Amino acid sequence: MGLPSAESDPSRARAVDGPRAGAAALEVWGAAVLEERARAGVRNARPGQGERSILRCQVAGDALGARSLEAIESGDLRAWIERRAATGLSHKALKNALSLVRVILQAAVDAGMLERNVARDVRVPRSRGTRSTHAAELDGVLDPAEQAELGRALRTCAPAVRAMVLVAMGTGLRRGELLSLETSDVDVEGVEPALVVRYGARRAGAGERTKGARVRRLPLFGLGLVAMVEWLTARGEAVSGSPLVFPGPRRGARSKVPARELGAALALAGVLRSIRWHDLRHTCATSLLLGWWGPAWSVAQVQKMLGHSSPAVTEKYLHARNAGIFAAARATATRDVNETWPKAHPGPSLDPHGAQLSLFPSHPGELNPRAPGR
Repeated sequence: MGLPSAESDPSRARAVDGPRAGAAALEVWGAAVLEERARAGVRNARPGQGERSILRCQVAGDALGARSLEAIESGDLRAWIERRAATGLSHKALKNALSLVRVILQAAVDAGMLERNVARDVRVPRSRGTRSTHAAELDGVLDPAEQAELGRALRTCAPAVRAMVLVAMGTGLRRGELLSLETSDVDVEGVEPALVVRYGARRAGAGERTKGARVRRLPLFGLGLVAMVEWLTARGEAVSGSPLVFPGPRRGARSKVPARELGAALALAGVLRSIRWHDLRHTCATSLLLGWWGPAWSVAQVQKMLGHSSPAVTEKYLHARNAGIFAAARATATRDVNETWPKAHPGPSLDPHGAQLSLFPSHPGELNPRAPGR
């Protein structure tokens, strides 16, 4: 990173905390590290951005920030994580804070101030209430009716906002892939409209590789195609000179997606539960797998569309939906069968084994009251 050691630059040791560099407080050394990262052009290290905010709120705002580097042990970090979690900090925010502490301590190791990085083997435990990568994470999937309402609500938004939301939902692009998309990689006039995903983010004006380090050529169809055509027509000469499909106000790369505008449109559409920008990607995958937009796609096809590392990642959408129908069945089973069954019976009913059922006995809370052994 370029931070000089205490031996090569004694003034740094004095500036941090007296004659022993290891005695530097974590928050003080952390500020020096972030200054160096900002000078090196590291994203989110500049004043007012992500890493500075984490250092100020989660490290300097806790007793851990005042501890000297050499006094910090793994147990201190675990206790710090528990304290921050007790304030309501999300699992993702805790992971980001711990990652920054790892970077800060590693810089001290590289500078010869510490022998080892005690944060390397510390992990943020996942609590039961945390949204995981399984069923709970997919609570933000928009069903077809919600998608239609959102589309209508987006008519009140700026053209760029509307296009970014609908293209993200219609193609399943990750936010970095969407913001890095270039006009030369979009073809809406060919026999098979398509786009090429080359970059997963942009740093200092240059594109960086995607999450899977693979270039993907994807079909543009339906919602994504309509939104892209509308945007490219509206974009016109207003942002000429920029290679990006969705450039920022100064024609450079956007630093973030319009999540706030998405929230306002969702509220207007009557969708009041918590929806993240990444849920647009989940909505795309679920819609394709379940056939909400037409014939259902296979797991392998959706895997290629979204750039998943394995079929297992794609299959979680199906598992989550299966869990949902069984949860609904359990809720229904708690009610009297005579209450939930249609009132007008066309005649005696037959069960799958041919036994005549003129009346349905009540078995509250049981999914299959005639299962073997009952």
